[in-house]
Amino acid sequence: AGTNEVSKNIAAAISELEEQYPGLSVLTLMDQGDYITMIINGVLQSMIVGAALAILILALFLKDVKPTIVVAVSIPLSVLTALILMYFTGISLNMMSLSGLALGIGMLVDNSIVVIENIYRLRSKGVGAARAAVQGTKQVAGAIIASTLTTVCVFLPMVFTAGTVRELMMPISLTIIFTLAASLLIAMTVVPAAGSTLLRNSKEKKHGKMLAFCLKVKVVPLAIAIGLLVYSIWAVMRMGIVMIPDMTSNQIEISVQMPEDTDKEECYKRADQVLDAMTTIDGIGDVGAMAGGDTTLVASSSGMSDSTYDQFTFLVLTENENAGKEEVNRICREIEERTADIDCELTISTGM
Repeated sequence: AGTNEVSKNIAAAISELEEQYPGLSVLTLMDQGDYITMIINGVLQSMIVGAALAILILALFLKDVKPTIVVAVSIPLSVLTALILMYFTGISLNMMSLSGLALGIGMLVDNSIVVIENIYRLRSKGVGAARAAVQGTKQVAGAIIASTLTTVCVFLPMVFTAGTVRELMMPISLTIIFTLAASLLIAMTVVPAAGSTLLRNSKEKKHGKMLAFCLKVKVVPLAIAIGLLVYSIWAVMRMGIVMIPDMTSNQIEISVQMPEDTDKEECYKRADQVLDAMTTIDGIGDVGAMAGGDTTLVASSSGMSDSTYDQFTFLVLTENENAGKEEVNRICREIEERTADIDCELTISTGM
């Protein structure tokens, strides 16, 4: 089962037990399902915003609502077709596959734009709507198929990798391939069918003022393009590279390592001092403590030997469930300040 599903089932079971046994109260200190939900919501938001921006840009450039509607319809149809292909190939909706869909949305409108623009061009020359739809699609079929296959060839080799790279990259690669294949299918079927209906009474729109200016004063577009290229290179050099970006939530994990020569009683005494210091900080709601130092040992912590008494893990929940990055960082700074006099090494982590 997926982590998110397990998390929801456990939460439901806890609620059921608390209702069944009055006085029982279970506090969840760490829930990996929260991070997954945050990631999925972020990707879905990016998909929606990306699709909306694509439609808006089309409307601005085409200056006509009807062809924009045709292309806009192709976006959800292509995504749904890709989801069907994902279902039959066993790809689940996760961070990687959704990222593939988000990337694919930016490319899946390309084929539809090429087809609808060519149909629109033939209609402006007086060709009937139905004939323009058929001929317009045929004229660009070879071009959009070649373009789609070129992009597919970039992602297809990732399917044949092995190990961790395969586990991470295969879902995103297959999702992009499915999205592009779906966009090609929609562009050659739905788009001409819709175009033959919606463009039946279309009128030619005058374009070209900006293009005429750029062709007349070539230095302006060239200077803008070079400037954007230089800025992009500078920005990439400064932004850094990470595998997965940090995500801040209301959960803070603190690992405490005692000096090697500290006896058991002194270790627990210092751990209590760390706990007491944290409970006086504004913004901290609940704190859970565990000997052993690694949250992956929660299930077996009761059976741990005394050899782990020099390591502790504190799981902190902020009082505000919607605490932002600034508040969480402030709490972390205060934890470091108030435990500075205690002879132990603290490692504080927030998010993933």
